[in-house]
Amino acid sequence: MEGEYYIESGEWYSSNSNKSINNPLIQLERNKSMIQQVFNHYRINLPIKAYTIFPNPNFTLFQSSRDLPIILPTQIIPFINQMNKITSLISKDHMQIAERLLSLTVDKSRYLRVPEYDYPMLKKGIICEKCEQEMMSPVARHLVCPSCGHIESIVNGVMRNVRELKMLFPEMKITSAIVLDWCGLDSVKCIRRILMMNYEKIGRTSGTFYVEK
Repeated sequence: MEGEYYIESGEWYSSNSNKSINNPLIQLERNKSMIQQVFNHYRINLPIKAYTIFPNPNFTLFQSSRDLPIILPTQIIPFINQMNKITSLISKDHMQIAERLLSLTVDKSRYLRVPEYDYPMLKKGIICEKCEQEMMSPVARHLVCPSCGHIESIVNGVMRNVRELKMLFPEMKITSAIVLDWCGLDSVKCIRRILMMNYEKIGRTSGTFYVEK
């Protein structure tokens, strides 16, 4: 999750729209209950502590009670450090429990249905990170969303699109022409400048591409 949220009377809301969202703690309790059922079935007598962890550094939560099982981005490292300080002896029973749980692991979710896609069929352009509408052409090195008014620097917008491109097509070489087309922009000089700032340039001919530094 990304953005600002708040809790009011036990309900979760998006600060941007003030609309209610699904309560992550309900999903947490459901998952904890399912794990408890597995433990009961296999007669595993171990306590379960459940937490909802928000790893995105751009996530903010207001009006949260301190007793909620929530780990915010700034609390993750202290939380891990605290867990690492906990010492106990690993017995043969623990090893058997671990092996039993590993045997129940599903390698690939049957609910995962990734649609087939290729580069030509995908719509090009930079999408607003707040409302997912298409951003306007850059003005004074910034992109503006005509729908919600969100403003983002063109550097951040292009780099965000490059990360999405790499995720969708991990084998594709990142070139200025590809990024220019993918972002729906018309300034190849701007694209080259942004890529040079964040990536290492390989080659000096028409086959030039960029890789992470």
